[in-house]
Amino acid sequence: MSIWSFGKKSDFTKEYSLQNIPLFAGLTPIEINTLEKYVRLVECKRGDIIYEQGAESDAFYVIISGRFKVLQKNKNQESHIIAYYHRGDYFGEVSLLTEKPHSVTIQAVNDALIFKIDKKDFLKLLADTPSISVHLSRSLGMRLKQRDDVDKIRGSKIVSVFSAVPGIGKTTFVVNLAASLFHYAKKKVAVVELGARFKELEKGVARIIEDKDFKPLELSKADFNHEKVMKEHMASHHGGFDVVYLKKEKEEIHEKKIVSLLTFLLIHYDVVLVDMPLEVAALDLKVLSQSDNILFLCRENPRDLENAHKMIHDLEQSFQFLGNEIRLVLVQDGSKKTVGVSGTKEVPERKIFARLPLVSDMQDFPIEGSRLYVTERSGDPYSRVLRYLARDMTGSLVGLVLGSGAAFGLAHIGVIKVLERQKIPIDVIAGSSIGAFIGVLWASGYSADECEKIAKNLTKQSAFLQLVGMKDFSMAHHGFFKGQQIVRYIKSLIGEKTFQDLDIPIKVIATDLFTSEEIVLEEGEVALAVRASISIPGIFRPVFLNNRYLIDGGVIDPLPVKVLASVGVNKIISVNVLSGFSQFEERKTLIEQRTRVLEERAKKETNPFKRAWLSLQVHMRRRYLANIFNVLMQTMQFMESKIASAAAQGSDVEIAPVVTDAHWAEFYSADKFIQMGEEKAMEKLEEIKALIRE
Repeated sequence: MSIWSFGKKSDFTKEYSLQNIPLFAGLTPIEINTLEKYVRLVECKRGDIIYEQGAESDAFYVIISGRFKVLQKNKNQESHIIAYYHRGDYFGEVSLLTEKPHSVTIQAVNDALIFKIDKKDFLKLLADTPSISVHLSRSLGMRLKQRDDVDKIRGSKIVSVFSAVPGIGKTTFVVNLAASLFHYAKKKVAVVELGARFKELEKGVARIIEDKDFKPLELSKADFNHEKVMKEHMASHHGGFDVVYLKKEKEEIHEKKIVSLLTFLLIHYDVVLVDMPLEVAALDLKVLSQSDNILFLCRENPRDLENAHKMIHDLEQSFQFLGNEIRLVLVQDGSKKTVGVSGTKEVPERKIFARLPLVSDMQDFPIEGSRLYVTERSGDPYSRVLRYLARDMTGSLVGLVLGSGAAFGLAHIGVIKVLERQKIPIDVIAGSSIGAFIGVLWASGYSADECEKIAKNLTKQSAFLQLVGMKDFSMAHHGFFKGQQIVRYIKSLIGEKTFQDLDIPIKVIATDLFTSEEIVLEEGEVALAVRASISIPGIFRPVFLNNRYLIDGGVIDPLPVKVLASVGVNKIISVNVLSGFSQFEERKTLIEQRTRVLEERAKKETNPFKRAWLSLQVHMRRRYLANIFNVLMQTMQFMESKIASAAAQGSDVEIAPVVTDAHWAEFYSADKFIQMGEEKAMEKLEEIKALIRE
């Protein structure tokens, strides 16, 4: 059943941003406007078939949210899953460009949204928008030259590693990244060595045939139609990947030979890593032009950063790379603290994608040796960054979104306990308000059990003094509390840590008070970022940070799924602790029932003093139930619950540990929240494991 639920032009400024999709991220505003003329928004229900194997091509599709499985029939007409597509992936272009019937069936795994561009409009778009045309041509050009193998190489990619300065550890980086791709992303990897360190790298190869030399490949004589002959030039490395070395040749190599080599590798490997030389010749430029991505290594100093920016700009202009296809990786130069992953600061017009910490004993792991740093020191910062890069390159990043919700957010700890116990890998976190606080604790190195102990230390007697305190009272025109006490509390747990010091990358969400912009905090001092994210309007003073007045992240994005989706995280687990309408109703009913029970006790009480005390409690409950703090928090949570509910649809697995019998300020009742988090996470465990396996 391939029936569309609806198809409509989307309000791109309010609903969905084309620039959040990697394929379109580098387009100019004019090109985005052109693209919007052709795009239709289509909703798919679980089980919907987008197109079937053997059908004629009719459109190009881009996934906004949800997951799709790729099915292919064998000779017995039995369908088997051969791949999964996630947000940001696109499909249908191969059949459009080859004019062949679809070779696979695409089916929705869950409710999903996609952009659809009809065949006629797609072909017109390629003619009208050269940058998209070049991007698709580079991604598909070499694949389409051997049309029979298109299905085998649909998900494979070529990544070139480039640096303009010597001694930066480029080849060491390539070897360890290849090993990370094999060990942590479970991918088949080939390294094409174009640099000058082949002889050293060759010594690290675990040869299958001991008495046979490893032959460099001569492109001018290569025969890519004979797999056995080609395999003589592929050597197995003990790190789990294969290596091929291209012999330097004087004569001009025809571009077709390069395309044939890369196509051969793409058929047999998931990722082809190219170690580019410092001095780029014509042959190297041809390889570079066919790459899907470039990792540009640069030392972390102003001069090298400036030079890197100029060279990347030249590469983008020369080969029409989009802005997100060349990624800048900073290598620590010894003068800075250990740093981590994912956009920690800006250089002119260039966002830093990752930062590699300095490894003082890397000389103990030479590329000619039998030991690899990322496998022997898997928990160290350098290895964690490479593991992140490996999963990002292969579309297998797993993200955890922890939503806002005041004390209800303590349920996040229960979810984390299950993730830890079941060894579910989490590569990146996004958190709003209490979700940011719990996420930061975990990212700082606290285990789930340690987070639970911290939460349980907040008793009914101590919670107020630990989190706010009498000295923290403020003039009400700013907020009832200054927020200084809670900063001291956070720092007592994580110290002066910066985002670069964390074990897991995290994105902390805040809101600009005057522009209502969502602000993603991912650099600087973590405690201040968390303080900004939990600045409940009217209760805590806004935080002046980065020349902005910031308030609670939950105001604009209580469940920041889109924040992770926009940076290419394909597998997202969200934890939404906010009540829906039915839970609000249930909570109201419980309060009324308890008040009536108290009232009945007062009526039956014969002791006048006890009766007076019970009557006073009834009066206080009814008189002050709508106090200013409840008014502010309830109003916010009404609003946030609807936003979070809509945002959760964009996650792959939603966990909803909602505790009805609780109050938003009940930080002293950690047990019931944590228990609910564990229970709801366990209910979703098989779904989570299936997502990870994909």
